[in-house]
Amino acid sequence: MSSTVQSRSQDLVEIMSLIDDPMERLAYFVSKAKKSPPLEPAVKIKAFQIEGCISELWLVPRVEDGRLFFRTDAAASIPKGVAAVLGEIYSGGTPAEILEVGDGFIREAGIPQVLSSNRSNGLAHLVGRILGYARAAQSGASDADGVATA
Repeated sequence: MSSTVQSRSQDLVEIMSLIDDPMERLAYFVSKAKKSPPLEPAVKIKAFQIEGCISELWLVPRVEDGRLFFRTDAAASIPKGVAAVLGEIYSGGTPAEILEVGDGFIREAGIPQVLSSNRSNGLAHLVGRILGYARAAQSGASDADGVATA
């Protein structure tokens, strides 16, 4: 896998461009969900839960050496897989890198088009939270704002 947020986001766009069938795209995310380790119950708290999802979805951020890392989990396979992929893409990036890449690659990869409207809504909230954590970390916000520091 490539080493920057930008290159990992473009890797996803390329992978999705090779999968024409929407059901196969969903299967890709389900397979990612199966490989994604669950979060421990202690971090499945309201502060890390993504509102606006039809299934329970958690995003746990951590800042280490000026870089953000994300762990995710969900009660349903599709959101768990999508969140795992996005967590992999954004993890290890600096706040500036994450904000520079933004969320345009998600539309370019065609992810919202294969999700139901409710799941697309959850996706938007998930990405909004990731970008919000990046903005908070960039501005030097404390971990009281939800970004755990290592």
